[in-house]
Amino acid sequence: MSDHNLFPDVLRCLLTPDQKTGRWNGHCLDLDVATSGKDADQAWHNLRAVVRLHVEHCFTNWQDGLKFRASDEEVATFAALAKKHNVRREKITFNLVPPQKFEEPPPLWIEAVEDEGGVLLGSTSGSRIQ
Repeated sequence: MSDHNLFPDVLRCLLTPDQKTGRWNGHCLDLDVATSGKDADQAWHNLRAVVRLHVEHCFTNWQDGLKFRASDEEVATFAALAKKHNVRREKITFNLVPPQKFEEPPPLWIEAVEDEGGVLLGSTSGSRIQ
């Protein structure tokens, strides 16, 4: 574990193809966050971004979100695959802001409407996500 004991020194991740969609899934086992991409490189890029955002947000606002740990089975699967396949490894630099003291935050609503083409458009508290 690292000095701050919030997460391991190395975050184990799996990149796997989805047979149904042809996309690649990226899953950080140690934080249980996931994303996808059209190919392995994009899934890796997206996963690094999701991990960075998750760690930075949780460090400041909800450190319990950093307490998840991969199961022994997931760790064993990762270790077995790492022996057989190429392992991607990159350093991630985090911008960790010390935890803030907040009073009860106002509620945040999130809405989504799926159009006929299957594209999701949504809004969060008046902000538009496209």
